[in-house]
Amino acid sequence: MAVNRDLDHLRKQLQRASSLTACAQTVCDHLVAMGFPLPSVYLVRSGRLRCFGASGYFQVRDGFPPLAGIISATVRSGEPHVVDVRTSDIYLPASDRVEHEACVPIFLDGSTVGAVNIESPTPLPADTADVAAAVAAVFSTRMAELGGIPQPTGWQFVADQATRLVDLDNEADLFEVTLDTALALSGADTGMVVIGNRASGFAPAVARGALAEQLAALSQHSLAAIGEWMDGPLSVYTVGAVEDEWFPGSDALRRAGLGSVVVTAIARGDEQLGYIMVTDRRGSVPATETVEQMELLGSLASSALSNARHLASLRDMTRRDPLTGLGHHVSFGEALHHARHHHDTYAVLAIDVDHFKHVNDNHGHEHGDQVLRDLAAALGVAVSADDALFRIGGDEFAAIVAVATEDEALAVAQRLSDSARRVGTPVSIGVAFNAAHEPSDLYTRADEALYVAKRLGRDRSVIAGSGRDHAGQGSDGFGGAHGGDERHPGASDT
Repeated sequence: MAVNRDLDHLRKQLQRASSLTACAQTVCDHLVAMGFPLPSVYLVRSGRLRCFGASGYFQVRDGFPPLAGIISATVRSGEPHVVDVRTSDIYLPASDRVEHEACVPIFLDGSTVGAVNIESPTPLPADTADVAAAVAAVFSTRMAELGGIPQPTGWQFVADQATRLVDLDNEADLFEVTLDTALALSGADTGMVVIGNRASGFAPAVARGALAEQLAALSQHSLAAIGEWMDGPLSVYTVGAVEDEWFPGSDALRRAGLGSVVVTAIARGDEQLGYIMVTDRRGSVPATETVEQMELLGSLASSALSNARHLASLRDMTRRDPLTGLGHHVSFGEALHHARHHHDTYAVLAIDVDHFKHVNDNHGHEHGDQVLRDLAAALGVAVSADDALFRIGGDEFAAIVAVATEDEALAVAQRLSDSARRVGTPVSIGVAFNAAHEPSDLYTRADEALYVAKRLGRDRSVIAGSGRDHAGQGSDGFGGAHGGDERHPGASDT
């Protein structure tokens, strides 16, 4: 009965609170009155946990994604957590004097939208989670009456979206968030993010809305004409309506219902990266503050895009062999895994330079490095855009090629051999086709076929398991002198 009286009292207090923040603080004050020293209320807004109310804390953690800590675990799972923080492996420290924590989810329309959290320097009563859950339910009812969690608008919305953009390292996701934000800020019914500059050309990255199809169909000439505006002012917009042809292609958009346009640059310093374009079927002039917010969004997007591209470049560098620029053994393993799940038929080619030890012994390692660079370039020309070439060891290369038959695979091997001979560096190649074998052993089978090619005299290609081979027609490229080849201990040196 006492608990019910407490909840009735809380309901009356919450009815007098006119904002969600006031309601959250009322819940915290109520829990303090019940004897819980460190209560707080967190709600999810813009993908982050925001503290709407707290009591007893010297400092408050705020604005963190639901990834770590008891509160995050509760919000992610929708289940209550009661822990001894001294032994918990998911506790996120907030106060040195905390020893126990109880956290329960807050639900709204069947979804978890936040949590009521209670921390304590002493053991919590056994019914703490039940009490907190009852309080959370009363709070949720009042939250629904107030219209739910208020979404940020204007500058606050831009600030919230900035935290999302900073966390993105994928260009596609970045463009989606940028466009979502632009549409929300402007109130326009259609938008498009365009990437590029006058030197490289422009291309739509993403378009959405009532006129998205027409925007995405704009010609390169049209996109470039709009892009030229962005070399000067940061923003350009129509004054009320599009009545005459404004840029090439605008007449077609006008016939489709275009009424107004706002374009904002995506630029980093003097470097043009693209622009954001929002359109609406209504003819209206955007508010100055809206244009300013769009400009800030363009600056945020440019910084995030530059960071994402820099990170992608660094990742690419770590995935490549520094000598030849080809993918290395790790990249090869990843590509083989991808081929296994995305291609019905393909082949793996194991490629080894014939008598490479002779090159290093007689001409030095610096010359040997140049031989490998030249060979890598020659082999790269021999494979198609759908194929992938790797350097997986000292003088060892590998290729994954999209082919439908063994004959096609052998033809690719022949092209590789021919290219290698043209730069004076003959190779032996083992070919494994995946039609009747587990893909996981393809490289092993290709390597075994390569050993056979070496044993048969080098400068040739051998299909694994078939005994078929194609011998080269040239010399070994080193004046007929054969140095020791240590790649396969049993390989003949003749």
